[in-house]
Amino acid sequence: MQIPRRLPILAFALLLGSIAGPGSGKFELAEAQGQVAEKPESVPPLRIFAVERLKDLPSAERDPAYDEYVRTVRSALDASNYTTALLMAEKACTLWPRWRRPRIHRAAAQLGLQRFGDAITSAREAAKRKADKKSPTPRPDEDETAPAYWEGLAFYRSQRFDEALAALERACEKSPRWAEAARARAEAFFVAGRVEEAGKEYARALQLDPDVGSARDDSYYAEALVARGDLNGAIAAMQRALRRAPYDPGLHANLGRLLRQEGNLLEAYYQFTLELLLHGVRGSYAPKALEQAGEILDIVRADEKQPGRHELLMVSAGLGLLDEERAHRAVHDLEHAVRITRTATGLPQLLLGEALLRSGNAERARQQLDSLLRLEPDFVPALVLLAEALRALGEREQAKLTLEHASSLFPTYWKLSPEQQR
Repeated sequence: MQIPRRLPILAFALLLGSIAGPGSGKFELAEAQGQVAEKPESVPPLRIFAVERLKDLPSAERDPAYDEYVRTVRSALDASNYTTALLMAEKACTLWPRWRRPRIHRAAAQLGLQRFGDAITSAREAAKRKADKKSPTPRPDEDETAPAYWEGLAFYRSQRFDEALAALERACEKSPRWAEAARARAEAFFVAGRVEEAGKEYARALQLDPDVGSARDDSYYAEALVARGDLNGAIAAMQRALRRAPYDPGLHANLGRLLRQEGNLLEAYYQFTLELLLHGVRGSYAPKALEQAGEILDIVRADEKQPGRHELLMVSAGLGLLDEERAHRAVHDLEHAVRITRTATGLPQLLLGEALLRSGNAERARQQLDSLLRLEPDFVPALVLLAEALRALGEREQAKLTLEHASSLFPTYWKLSPEQQR
């Protein structure tokens, strides 16, 4: 990709790191289905593991032992410790063979371990068992709706979408007020290519619970809204996704694409640049982000009436000067961009901090970055750059603490890799 008129954005990519490697270039967010990051853990010392049969427990201890089991297996499932959860659930199934909840827990653990066939079997067995009336009170994912819900998720994860949708429809019919069941059905509709139905079901789920789901769901919902012509709704959904997961790959690129469709080229450019800044030029979405940002620059250069034209050209000029190691001149352009900008992305301020640091003015760089971080305390690129400024000022301990904080917020940030720290 060598087009001289697009040099500033390419220069920025080179400023960020080495040249781009191969990438898909797609803007659709791929779902990471069934990925297991299990940490080996020992099984908690529950009372149920001290006996072979329920009658071996004193009658006064049986209900407390069940309560202890349910609370502990829930914690394991919620923490994605599926191997531990499965061991507990298997034991509980032998002690309480007629009760539903242990088999639901077993299905959930098997699903987490990608044992989809076993999860379907356990969910169907659970549907034939009785509900217990023991403490703690069942959660929605443990009650009479749960077998169809877990069966549906297992079918979905194994890409048997028709069967997944049939099971999730049963779950929604049994618990029409359970937002998570509606969300799961909406996701299955979307991945199955039934986008219009996905949009309707996502809308229902969010009406039941505005906080249901994840950033991925917001991204899917945004695409469903675009398909039915609701661009403003799609932008709002993608912005919500970024509030939930500001460092997920692809989200800034997707928002940039939507903003470009809306005609907001300046903010679209900033979103594409953020994708590159956060995930490096080797990121999956980098090739498309570079291409789109370059096209925006071409459009803006050719049309003097474009809103934000002056600011965008000043920012792109500053990037080019930084790449040419003319940081002192970049400071002038970026200071002007900061004075006139109205963007909430913080990018002009961040780039000014970079230019100040490169021009040898570490104290002013720190002041600029401190000002930005007062508005966006968890903006990891600003934290990493601030650590560099602090090191230049001899404040090595504070620099170390700042980097540790940045790493806790975004451990996979490419600038925190060992190669970048040398």
